[in-house]
Amino acid sequence: TSTINTGLAYNRTYYYFVVACDEAGLETDPSNLATFRANQTLKVAVDTVDSSTLEVNWNSIEGAKSYEVLRSEDGVNYESVAKGVADTTYVDTGLAPDTDYQYKVVADNGPTGEGAGKTDALYLDVTVDGATETSLDVSWTKVAGATGYYVYRSNYNGGYKQVAYLPDGDTS
Repeated sequence: TSTINTGLAYNRTYYYFVVACDEAGLETDPSNLATFRANQTLKVAVDTVDSSTLEVNWNSIEGAKSYEVLRSEDGVNYESVAKGVADTTYVDTGLAPDTDYQYKVVADNGPTGEGAGKTDALYLDVTVDGATETSLDVSWTKVAGATGYYVYRSNYNGGYKQVAYLPDGDTS
């Protein structure tokens, strides 16, 4: 026989014993004492958004009013990147491309969770089309954080020469 006991508070110890009874009101001696410490688990997931952005998500912890997010590149030295976060998501921007990051999320009432993610590699997807005998259209995907694009050309393998510079926003 069992029952589910809800409404437990984090980081509090609970003690249980059971006494059996019958219709006449007779009771057994108390059972042995069972002890339980209520600890909530904070689970952290890190999703890649692009080459400079990661999204850190975690489950809500009962009784927590805010969370602190810490980041590390080596898994040893952590720095706080956000304090007092009331939501269960933090978007970390301005990161280096193709880099591994580790995160710790700490609830203001105690529980801590960890997760890791990696930013996308910085690359351009270049295409050419609209070719005529003397011209063609070179276009590419925009890169977050880029301030401009240099376009190089060669008519053989090697010996590239810059043929254009386009400020950020232009991709062809």
